Amino acid sequence: SEKAALDRAQAIIVTSPATAAQVRDCFGSAEKKIHVVLPGTDRAAIETRPETDCPNLLAVGTIVPRKGYDLLFQALAELTDLPWRLDIVGDTTRDERCFQVLKTQLHANGLKDRVTFHGAVPPEALAGFYAKADIFVLASRYEGYGMAYTEALAHGLPVIGSGGGAVRETLPEGAAIYCGVEDVGRLKAALKQLLEDGQARNLFAEAARQAAEALPTWR
Repeated sequence: SEKAALDRAQAIIVTSPATAAQVRDCFGSAEKKIHVVLPGTDRAAIETRPETDCPNLLAVGTIVPRKGYDLLFQALAELTDLPWRLDIVGDTTRDERCFQVLKTQLHANGLKDRVTFHGAVPPEALAGFYAKADIFVLASRYEGYGMAYTEALAHGLPVIGSGGGAVRETLPEGAAIYCGVEDVGRLKAALKQLLEDGQARNLFAEAARQAAEALPTWR
């Protein structure tokens, strides 16, 4: 049915070159019909974050298996000797079973007091979460583009990300650490690096601010 719809379309708009390749390869769509239009990213007012003894991690994304929260929790379960807290912003009602499994995982690994689910929040509240965060992390299995990653960069945050699709293209070197797909070991190593090294966080944050200047705006 998807191929039939795409065959009838005069033009196909996708959000990344990686998705364009998938549409071409999976559905046989003609190259001339496919147009890559990267999503815009709003510029954010960035304030200098004070040094902290307990870095705040932030993850933004709907609570569904594709977002890889189970992988993130596996990595964090091996870093309980380090100080950190994790805020998760995203709809918890889309997949109730996934949400329950994740809460059980937190309890089993002794993480329930260090991880907070905030559910879906309005844009003005989301900006507040970015402002108080020190590191952005999302262990997605797949993203068609990765809006949350670019929003984190726009807020001057070091980014740790994973996933197939367009994620590798979305994460700029020096501002982000790409951890492959479902690679808990690499995810743990990236978290450990930025949690332990405040100077590294600062360098990544500065690179994120510079990378954000090159991101397309909605205009």
